[in-house]
Amino acid sequence: MASRKDKILFGALLAGLALLVALIFHARRGIRQIDEQLARQTTSIQLANRTVELRDACFPKDFAQHQTPSARGTLPYLVVCAEPATKAARARVASCGARVLGVVSSRALLVETDEAALARIAAAPAFSAACELTAADKVSAELASAEGDVDVTLVPLAEADVPAVSNAVVAVGGTVLWSPAGRVRAHLPAAKVSALATRGDVRWIERFTPARLLENGHSQMGDAVYLRKKGRKRRFGQIVNI
Repeated sequence: MASRKDKILFGALLAGLALLVALIFHARRGIRQIDEQLARQTTSIQLANRTVELRDACFPKDFAQHQTPSARGTLPYLVVCAEPATKAARARVASCGARVLGVVSSRALLVETDEAALARIAAAPAFSAACELTAADKVSAELASAEGDVDVTLVPLAEADVPAVSNAVVAVGGTVLWSPAGRVRAHLPAAKVSALATRGDVRWIERFTPARLLENGHSQMGDAVYLRKKGRKRRFGQIVNI
């Protein structure tokens, strides 16, 4: 007959096997969920205000259908990679003469490109489609439904576009309040936002929301960029919560 010690060891072995089986099951289920998420990402691109179906995506016939190019002749575009948007894929975009602005999904990049660079991207087998951003793609949902006058933050396509974007704000009847760190903060009629969004040198527009600063228990309203660059909140012993 098996001793009490053997029974305990056998029970521990069975418990260990059961735990191992459970871990394998949950790991496989987790991998399956990740695969399903990746499958969704490779069939569509979710933007802030719409979904781009990749099965309908292709390279456009006309370079500027929805926006006016920047002073450099460039526009923000989505570029769809044939394979995952790895560092190598981003390097290929740069080799075509475009500038990578960000990774939108597992297979899509946001880039700044001119017409010649886009043609080189279209000729490269590493890329399967490209999609020009529309004005609606570049306006936050909250701001799109706003009325009256609003305070907004405009993100230029490049920091060099700040003066041109600032002038455009004034041209539509707005007021430039500040231009911190490559951004343009402005007060303007909400009805003029869509006109600014058609500019190729504008990458994104959203309602301005001041950051709330809590320093050592004292509360005040402030801008995060200003606090870092101008407010000099870098001393030791300071408790800063934004």
